[in-house]
Amino acid sequence: MTVDAEQKTYRGNCHCGSYIFEVTVPELKSVTVCDCSICTKKNYMYLWMNPEKDTFKVIKDDGLLTEYSFGGSFGIAHKFCSKCGVSLVGTSKNGMCLNARALQDVNFWDLEIKTCDGAKLDPQYKAPAYTGPEPTLPEGTDGGNAKVYHGSCHCGAITAAVKLPAPLEDKDTKERIVECNCSICSRAGFTWVYPTRSQVILQDRDTQTDPGSDSKNLVSYAFNRGVFNKTFCKTCGVYLTNEVTTTTSPEEMDAWPEDTKAFYEQVKHIRPLNIRVLKDFDFSTIESKIERLDGASRPIFYVNP
Repeated sequence: MTVDAEQKTYRGNCHCGSYIFEVTVPELKSVTVCDCSICTKKNYMYLWMNPEKDTFKVIKDDGLLTEYSFGGSFGIAHKFCSKCGVSLVGTSKNGMCLNARALQDVNFWDLEIKTCDGAKLDPQYKAPAYTGPEPTLPEGTDGGNAKVYHGSCHCGAITAAVKLPAPLEDKDTKERIVECNCSICSRAGFTWVYPTRSQVILQDRDTQTDPGSDSKNLVSYAFNRGVFNKTFCKTCGVYLTNEVTTTTSPEEMDAWPEDTKAFYEQVKHIRPLNIRVLKDFDFSTIESKIERLDGASRPIFYVNP
């Protein structure tokens, strides 16, 4: 006889708090990770709702959800917050699935990971091509083993290129690769590298230039003291970079605490890239190299809505 798992109610939300929900499902002990094009770029950890047993209740909805769908991904309409970019739910003729990363107070590093081979399903995804200039390494860097990677958001509105001194796949790479459990990183599923600004170029499909703050395709999201701005595609919601602020006024910077000023000086030369966007990248080659950063225990502390 099969014994049903005990039901548990979880609260979840996008990072900015524009969308809050509660879901009652079997106690979360495992999540599914799919290798299809959209799930890889968004690093989803998802679970399917059982309409006969599970419940989903919207607590707050400011009307900011954007829906993105395409030919593949089981016909799912992916919904994300247009303000902070966090992906929340997907709906299809087969029911509703939930991005478990949006749940509060869940340690995703402790969960069992199940896999789904969505990449083999048709129609096959064709990654948008990057056609911009080649990034450059910092002056004096040995580029004898350098590698240029191309990538993009899912819909192709923003493409990207990054040049690293050595391939990430090399077993002896010195490139720092980080997954963090802070409030935004855990919800967004980032996998970060930390190149300098000259090593990363984004290209806007409309302007064929690196998008600025006035881009119609790229959204920036900042919180707390605003040193970094997470960027994501307005259409498909895929995160790309973590931009050091260029719009904070000198007066606002003068008002920063001394530790924030010191942090800004340390990071102002870098342009962190979410490597989930890389084209045809085999993430199994870097599993043992990923540093798990306990950002959740660093102030300023996020308060779940």
